[in-house]
Amino acid sequence: MKIGSVVTLLKPCLGNPVGTVGVCYEVYSLGITDQDGCSFIFANGNYDGFSKEDQELFLKHEYDSSLVYNFTNVMKLSQDFKKGVFSSYLLLAAPEDKIVQQVLVLLDATLKDVDNRPWSAKQRITQAKELLRKHFIA
Repeated sequence: MKIGSVVTLLKPCLGNPVGTVGVCYEVYSLGITDQDGCSFIFANGNYDGFSKEDQELFLKHEYDSSLVYNFTNVMKLSQDFKKGVFSSYLLLAAPEDKIVQQVLVLLDATLKDVDNRPWSAKQRITQAKELLRKHFIA
């Protein structure tokens, strides 16, 4: 896999149900071949690294997107997620039967943000509305 690879989860992971979409934002090497892997961010904003073995167990490769991303640190990653940098990639791979699931993940994350970060909650609500309009309103 490479930066921009879009995947779906084969098993529940990081608070996400099976079928949740993720996108690779980093390919890393720890200097030991069996420790190389990729880092993914998922629709709820959680992220983690997956070794090649873990990728086979947890992830289904959907396609390689056009995402170009220069990972520097997790604080910037979180800020970029909140700005919507990954939104279109996290939603493009979702077939219609998974759209509602994606919206629910966005809304669950929104509920957690409402009191502490209302601007983030507003952004997630907007993303959910756009997703529903794109897929269900002609």
